[in-house]
Amino acid sequence: MRRVMIGAGAGALILLAGCVPGRAPNVVAPQQARIPANPKPEQLVAYLNLNAQRIQSIESRDVEIDAKQGGQAITLVGCNIICRKPRDFRMTAKVVGTPGVDMGSNQNEFWWWVSKSPEPYLFHCSYDALAQGGAVFPIQPDSIIEAMGLKEFDPKGQYEVRDDGRTIRLIQRTVSPQRQQVTKVTYINRNASGGQPQVYGQQLLDDKGKEICSAWIHEVQAVDAPGAAGAVVPRVVQLRWPVQQLDLKMKFKEVIVNGNIPDDRARALFTRPNLRGVRSFDVAARRFDDQLGELRPAGGPIPGGQPIR
Repeated sequence: MRRVMIGAGAGALILLAGCVPGRAPNVVAPQQARIPANPKPEQLVAYLNLNAQRIQSIESRDVEIDAKQGGQAITLVGCNIICRKPRDFRMTAKVVGTPGVDMGSNQNEFWWWVSKSPEPYLFHCSYDALAQGGAVFPIQPDSIIEAMGLKEFDPKGQYEVRDDGRTIRLIQRTVSPQRQQVTKVTYINRNASGGQPQVYGQQLLDDKGKEICSAWIHEVQAVDAPGAAGAVVPRVVQLRWPVQQLDLKMKFKEVIVNGNIPDDRARALFTRPNLRGVRSFDVAARRFDDQLGELRPAGGPIPGGQPIR
């Protein structure tokens, strides 16, 4: 069972998809607050949250995605991504002109489907089951939502600040959804263009200090939208999972920030789809939705999928 779950998650990334750590993006928008010298953790958290508080949703209908796993690489163009606080997310993409990827989440669950995966099923898992340690896989939509800058830091969290005059590191020791001890490190460049400190990377480390995953920002773009003026969002962001030898680089060519999302469209976007000819598999329960028992090997790819509307 573990083989199927890990394979499905990694397969999804290679069909989806650098900044060099230590380098920061070169586009900066002014903010209303600045980081003082030798900042306290609560000052740094408040500064970072100021940007996230201005952003309620991000949508791009023209995303180029480069993915690499080991020696294999693939590029997808014309991808659609939309995310809305706190956990609404949807991503669709085509492979050779036909629907090939559907990945999303809402407040209760998340799902993914990849047509060319060895197990081309619609996998899904509830966040409650994830918190209980009922599933294991390398990626959840939460990772992308956080990398896009929508997720706020917990003001009540326990943090440590390390400042060498050029790079500030905000360090938080916490527990993962799988109840593992982890450390999250946020990297902030004090000397970004324009003189405004700016986040350029995040790392998640295990209890031995080994990287689980990371997000690095190549470029950002200034936001000029109602309620969000002065904020910045990524233009190019890179996600890495070293153990899986997985690298995902996303280039957002056009971005709509805080756009209107009518209720009927939100329901269609952020509800797990029924894909024609594709079986659904509950990762936590370890069974297909239409039958009991463990997952068994099946045949080749099954066509299906619907684009974002």
